Amino acid sequence: MREYGVPELRPLLCMGGVDMQSQLEVVKRGVHIVVATPGRLKDMLTKKKINLDNCRVAASVQVFNSRGGR
Repeated sequence: MREYGVPELRPLLCMGGVDMQSQLEVVKRGVHIVVATPGRLKDMLTKKKINLDNCRVAASVQVFNSRGGR
């Protein structure tokens, strides 16, 4: 895509059950978009591994299964 002048976007997927260290390595390189489960995001914020100082947009989505539960 770079050959067409499209800027590189660096995303991060943060979720529990995945080694946090590998997620933090991505953070150190810099990210543009973070998609995170609430628990992992709270954990990383509490441990001061990431911050939302430069966050421009935040969205929260609640997903329900077909049986009406979360």
